[in-house]
Amino acid sequence: MNPLKILYNLPFNAVDQVIINGVNFHKDILKQVEYFKNVFHYQDGSIELTMSHECAVLFKKWLYCIHLDTDTMNTFYNNLGYAQFINMCKEVRDLSKFLDIRLYVDYVKNPLYAYVVDSNDSDLQFEYFKAFNIYDPTFKFTSDQFKTLDVNSWHYAMCLKHGKGCNKNQKKAFELYKRGWEENKDIDCLHSYARAIEFGCKCEKDEKKAFELYKYNWEENKHVKSLEDYIWCLKDGIGCEKDEKKMFELCKHGWEHYKSTYCLSIYAECLYNGIVWEQDKKKAFELYKLNWEENRCEHSLRGYAMCLYNGSGCKEDQKKAAELYKISWETYNSYNGLHHYAFCLKNGKGCDQDQKKAFELYKFNWEENKHMGSLHNYALCLRSGHGCEKDLEKAFELFKMNWEENKHKGSLYCYLICLREGVGCNVDEQESNRLYRIYMDS
Repeated sequence: MNPLKILYNLPFNAVDQVIINGVNFHKDILKQVEYFKNVFHYQDGSIELTMSHECAVLFKKWLYCIHLDTDTMNTFYNNLGYAQFINMCKEVRDLSKFLDIRLYVDYVKNPLYAYVVDSNDSDLQFEYFKAFNIYDPTFKFTSDQFKTLDVNSWHYAMCLKHGKGCNKNQKKAFELYKRGWEENKDIDCLHSYARAIEFGCKCEKDEKKAFELYKYNWEENKHVKSLEDYIWCLKDGIGCEKDEKKMFELCKHGWEHYKSTYCLSIYAECLYNGIVWEQDKKKAFELYKLNWEENRCEHSLRGYAMCLYNGSGCKEDQKKAAELYKISWETYNSYNGLHHYAFCLKNGKGCDQDQKKAFELYKFNWEENKHMGSLHNYALCLRSGHGCEKDLEKAFELFKMNWEENKHKGSLYCYLICLREGVGCNVDEQESNRLYRIYMDS
């Protein structure tokens, strides 16, 4: 049976569905084949990919762009094997501009991503990672798989950064990102390099340079993940002046043209905070929830949790919020998710109070991830003795560092109070008053 020939000659208005080689095609999907009649010249072949390459790729592209159910995906995967199955999908992605369908960019939403994640098949996940340059923290790689990677590749560096199939080595990963961009002009390495220097992860922190690299990688290479970080910088003034109008325009473009779920999440954040648009926390909550539940957008997961924690636009549910923050950290390795989960633990909000564990998490998130909010809370724990022994001198030093290096306003306030009251330092009212004026003006 030749599925391509059957689809090509179907009387579309006369049928509701047709089953080909065990695959059920519904009427609304069949209508799309009409477009392909004008695109390719029919040649004999079959679904086993023995048809001509051009014809096969176009047909596979159509199959991929529709929302296949799990049973249909299983049919292709079981018939082809993981390597050929991924190659099929990779060919689809590479021809994305042909029909101007960019589902591969919004990789979380397309059915292939969900199938790969849910499969728990390390071979399938490894092939997907290599073919699409997409890393997911839930993927499981073996040491044997890791050893097959090119030691100079972005994939190798990502495994080192996250400890997938190897021992974690973020310093080595940073070196590979930098070399991959400077020597090989690898745009994924450029993005990861910019991320590292934005946060000072095993390198000198340089937010201005990170912003410039994000901007360059978007404008010159149309790297969507760099667009997302470019938007983030414009939103919060990281390495640049805040520009909410420009941020919103880019956010709208990223969602409408590239279906970036992160851009949709930032739109929800604009609604939540009344940026550009009139404030609407209920609508923001609904978008966060939708974008998490349907698209598995981690940024929206944290927005959804924030709304539940504060009862913003919804009924307060701190237990659910704590669970979501925990997922954000444990499943997606989110530094911000870890910070908020530790806050829940410290205060017993939505979970059993565990100040010792909260202190350890704050300390870890600062030392490993350079999270300045966690640095501030780490210092607060040292000052109060919550979950640890009091160490007023070290707390003072950390408040001072977090203000001078990161311009953290909360740490500035604690720093000036320490100077005024002599907490962990000598009293210095003159310097305290000077810092207070800066605090009030900022």
